[in-house]
Amino acid sequence: MLKRHLHASFPVLVFVCGLAASPLALAQCGCSDDGHGTPSKSGNSLGQSFPTVAPTAQDTTWQVYEFQRDGVRYLQINDRVGNVRAAVGRIDGTAWVLPMGIDAERVRIATGRSLPTARARRVYGNAELAVDYVLDAKGRPVWTVRVLSQVQ
Repeated sequence: MLKRHLHASFPVLVFVCGLAASPLALAQCGCSDDGHGTPSKSGNSLGQSFPTVAPTAQDTTWQVYEFQRDGVRYLQINDRVGNVRAAVGRIDGTAWVLPMGIDAERVRIATGRSLPTARARRVYGNAELAVDYVLDAKGRPVWTVRVLSQVQ
């Protein structure tokens, strides 16, 4: 009986081990890799609902994720349930809106030390970048990304 059980389960065991070791399985697990077998410093999960990097938001309503690759820095904003709301790319003092997220059309880039409106809420900020939002007449967030300084 035991011999028959082991004989039947061996192909299943081989299949499961093969699947776990395959590159496709590694890609699905969220392991950080740049596609060439080189570990990526901040993961390769830009655009995902729950990226593999730690969130850095200052407002608990939102999740903000930072990524960096090949000299380009990215910031992605998600809501608490994992919907991608917006993303921006940045090189030094230049920032642009990525065409992704529910709110992509309601993101604007501001440069310099312009101040947010009185009703704006800060989601993220450091010495280089600030992200604020206000709700429009329909209750949707309108995002302002301010480039405060260039990265050295």
